[in-house]
Amino acid sequence: MKSQEAKDAVSDLGAWTIHRPAHADVLRACRIQRQHKISSWDALIVNSAIELGCDVLWREDLAARRKYGTLTIRNPFAS
Repeated sequence: MKSQEAKDAVSDLGAWTIHRPAHADVLRACRIQRQHKISSWDALIVNSAIELGCDVLWREDLAARRKYGTLTIRNPFAS
């Protein structure tokens, strides 16, 4: 990757919406973890996606097509 391409790619990240979990988010993630029997890390990711209003979460290590409320898990490598 050329220097300008790298700069353009990194500059693009500045426009992304970032979720910074607060205490209440960690508690919601704990509930998601227990209810759906997934890892703590995956539960934090699922909670952040829900908080950001995502409809789809692309994740290869969660059950594809599983629903968490209005959030659907999709595997980017599935056919």
